[in-house]
Amino acid sequence: GVFERVFKGQTETLVACRSVDCRSRAAEDTWGLSIDVAGCDSVAVALGRYFGTQALEGEDQYETAEHGKQDADIKVRLTAAPPVLQLHLKRFTFDSKASRSVKLTHQVSVPPIVDPSAFGGCPGKYALYAAIVHA
Repeated sequence: GVFERVFKGQTETLVACRSVDCRSRAAEDTWGLSIDVAGCDSVAVALGRYFGTQALEGEDQYETAEHGKQDADIKVRLTAAPPVLQLHLKRFTFDSKASRSVKLTHQVSVPPIVDPSAFGGCPGKYALYAAIVHA
């Protein structure tokens, strides 16, 4: 349908264990990206973190079928860019001391142009079309 033609893209998640020969690759259809903005002053910084390599260590180790839990690195790539890219800015974080979600109220700048290829994704530039702010 129309929604699929306009908003559907694809991401690929790559996981590589550090100490054993174990790799995982999974493709997934996406209708938008949920971007964590905690500690970020701009969407560009948040996208850099989203598409950057992240460590899976300690309590967050990667569970393998053959080797159990392992330290690993995980990376997400945008492999098929949709015509319209929706970004959902996650404005809540979990406060472990208070055991509850806390709304993030800091300002986050939004660039007029977003280029996923700057983060290792497929080429294409997106111009800001609309922003919805929940007060």
